[in-house]
Amino acid sequence: FVEDSIALLVDTSNLLRTADLRIIKTKKILKVDHHHPEGDRWEVVIDGDDWAATGEIVYDFIKELNLKFNKEALEAIFVAIWTDTSGLQERDPSEHTFEAIKFLEENGVDRNKIIENLDFSDEDKKSVEPFIEGAKFDGKLAYKINDEIMDMDIYRYATEQFVQRNDAEVYIFAVKKEEDMIRVG
Repeated sequence: FVEDSIALLVDTSNLLRTADLRIIKTKKILKVDHHHPEGDRWEVVIDGDDWAATGEIVYDFIKELNLKFNKEALEAIFVAIWTDTSGLQERDPSEHTFEAIKFLEENGVDRNKIIENLDFSDEDKKSVEPFIEGAKFDGKLAYKINDEIMDMDIYRYATEQFVQRNDAEVYIFAVKKEEDMIRVG
C-alpha cells in the first residue's frame, strides 16, 4: 500500500524529520515548505524564502485554486504561520503573511484563543531552565551545549529564552533531540 502511494510532505526540508518514516518508501513525494529542500527525492517541490511560513503556501493554494476548507483546516494554517514565525517575530513576516491572517480571521479563526492554547504550561517553562542556564561567552558569542535530551515541543521556547536572557550578537544553543542526534539553533 505505502509503496504505491504519493506522499505530501509539509513543513520540513528533510525526510528524516518526519514522524512516519514510511514516507521514504512511497512512489512519489510532493514537498511544500518554506525551507529549501535537502536531497533529491522530491517529485515536486514548492518552497523557498518567499514565504515566512508554510501556512502561507497552503493559504495560497486555497485562494488560487478556490479550494473548500473547514474551520479546523484554517486554524491549522494559523498555527503554522504563528509557530513558523515565532509569533510574527522571526522569518520576516510580510504583507502577504498578514493578508493570510486576515483571511483566516474573516473565516472564523479566533487568533487569541489559539495563541492562548499554544502557550506553554508553567511546568514546561520550568523544564527549560536547566537547558538555558550557564551560558558561556566568547567575545560576541553566547553558547550552551547540552548533553541531555530535550522534548522538541519546547525547543523553540527554550531557544527564545536563551536568546532573551543573554546579551550577545551571535547565539548557539544545542540540545540532544535523540541519543545520537543533536539540534542546534
